[in-house]
Amino acid sequence: MKKHSKNLSIIVLIILAVEVFVFNFSSIKSLFYNNYLVVNEENIKMNGIVYDEDKSKYKVMETENYIEITNINQETKNLYLDLNISMDTYNIIINYIDDSFKNYERNSLFETKLTKYITKDMEKTKYMQLELSGKTNSIKIYTNLIKYSYFTIDSISFNKVRPIFFNATRVLILIILSFFIYSFFKVKEFNIKLKERNKFQNNILIFSTILFLLFSFIVYNNTKNGYSQSNYSDLYSKYYVDSLIEKKYSIKDNYLYELNKIDNVFDASEMYKNHYLFYSIMDTSYYNKTLYMYFGIFPALIQTAYKIITGNYLFHDTLTFIVFILTTIYIVKLIKKLILKFFPNTSFKLSLLLIMFFLFNSKILLLIYQSSFYDMLIMFGIFLSVFGLYRYLIGIDNKKNLNFLVASLSLALAVACRPTMILISIIPFVLLFKELKSDRKLFIYYIVPYIIIGLFLAIFNYIRFDNIFDFGQKYQITITNMQTLGVRWYAIKNGIWSYLLSFPTIIPTFPFVINNDSLPFHLTFYFNSNTFGGIIPMSILGFLIFYLPFVSKKMIKSDKVVSFIIFSTLLLSLFLLVMSSNIGGSTNRYAAEIAWIFLISIVMFVLYLINNHNTFKNNTFKTLLLIIVLLSIFMNSLIIFDDKNNTKSNLPNNTLFYNTKALFE
Repeated sequence: MKKHSKNLSIIVLIILAVEVFVFNFSSIKSLFYNNYLVVNEENIKMNGIVYDEDKSKYKVMETENYIEITNINQETKNLYLDLNISMDTYNIIINYIDDSFKNYERNSLFETKLTKYITKDMEKTKYMQLELSGKTNSIKIYTNLIKYSYFTIDSISFNKVRPIFFNATRVLILIILSFFIYSFFKVKEFNIKLKERNKFQNNILIFSTILFLLFSFIVYNNTKNGYSQSNYSDLYSKYYVDSLIEKKYSIKDNYLYELNKIDNVFDASEMYKNHYLFYSIMDTSYYNKTLYMYFGIFPALIQTAYKIITGNYLFHDTLTFIVFILTTIYIVKLIKKLILKFFPNTSFKLSLLLIMFFLFNSKILLLIYQSSFYDMLIMFGIFLSVFGLYRYLIGIDNKKNLNFLVASLSLALAVACRPTMILISIIPFVLLFKELKSDRKLFIYYIVPYIIIGLFLAIFNYIRFDNIFDFGQKYQITITNMQTLGVRWYAIKNGIWSYLLSFPTIIPTFPFVINNDSLPFHLTFYFNSNTFGGIIPMSILGFLIFYLPFVSKKMIKSDKVVSFIIFSTLLLSLFLLVMSSNIGGSTNRYAAEIAWIFLISIVMFVLYLINNHNTFKNNTFKTLLLIIVLLSIFMNSLIIFDDKNNTKSNLPNNTLFYNTKALFE
């Protein structure tokens, strides 16, 4: 223990030194700068900006504007620019005249313009390294300040000593990451087998889960207002709830009268004539001149009960995050249970690695990123499916029928959130088939929840759409005409690419990993939103799936149950992919619905290889696995900050983006 304490202390000291001398190298250099110069107003010229005498402020008059600083005539190592303006963040582009360039105009081969973002509340961003050639004569600062906005100049200076900007968040992240890597190789408690009851292991799992939830909360808290102030947001959490309280099955909506005047509401060109109307009622079902929600009654019942009890609405973004927390907890429990049951010799460190790999690659984070009510429904479906599968595994172990009852009820309710979740029930049904045939009591516990929920949904569908099997998809108001939509093979090929194979674009600046929305089979209309990278390249371990055919025969012979789980989850995820891409296109919500199932097959296959193939048992592969998982977590965390390529909308709160960007500067 003393040895570990000493080593960990050294690691902390190294990280602190890196923080001061590497990340703050510009501050150290500035201590040796000479000729500190504060710019006076007589040396400032404006273009597209005028001085308002009445307000004693500068006013931006043109979109294209700049501030020019003249008569500098000295070396300039850095620039400090502090404008008092209402904008939280603004960008500047700097052009200059120095000993190498005697005017602002030059050949495009000699690119000399420097770009910089400045955040009003982040002092660090107001400093910019220059270090131009020889003496600087003058500088032009082009801005993107909003036209007709006002500002004052608090300070412009050169060669100012830059303070040490100690980033405690960065230091904490580096310490946690370093401790984990150290423990992975050096702490013997990480090398022992995963156990059901082990205080040390459980504490580490809880701590790791909390870290993931903390990161998730930061993302949620800075993006949750994406749909909060819109009629689209109120459709489910307010209008639908109000209708259910009044014992009505249709949606109480203010736009129904206007909608009934349209000849064909399923014709996109007709609906696009009234954009506001279309986007206010999108994802509802229109039947017999009445609006319905086409699936997802269960979350509405919870919201209705909350409204009746408290008198307040429980809006989708809050409820989605609550369910997200529960989903995260039970994903950890599910993966741990799968490992203990089928791969009991797996070490704790490998188990922890794969659990964190699963959480960051499952794409459930995308469901709390500016969540809509549609995201909430899928989040509920995933939670109930994960919880149901976990309870089935518990039931198989302790043979208590109550666990099977709870599991079946959970999976049946998942269908009341998202009808496609019925496919998940295939897995426990096949695994329990022999027991269900021989044990009548178990069969009753298993089947009764499906019968009750199934009858309820059948009656509910018939009341709304005159068909017990119709959830309203045929009458959905969306970007395509669902009544004439057939099988679109090109759409399926696009879905395979965008959901599974699409490689992200790597760039040298933050966020380093951005979405690649190119489609190789784009022949006609295909809705292509941001899937935040294909599951296989973003997980990296997903490439092992292509190795599956070469070991499948041996795997089936050695362990039929593990083989079934791997193949069934793989095929189910691919089937969902085909359905989603053909009907809905490529979106982040469908990516989450597909990814978590696909990842079960990846995790189980990785564990099978490590436990059964010598090539994957050695320490070299385990070290490579650590690198791959950390890189995968890194990519999946950063691609969320891809503002430019996020078709949903930009981050409402720029603070999250720039604070995260500051971690790498």
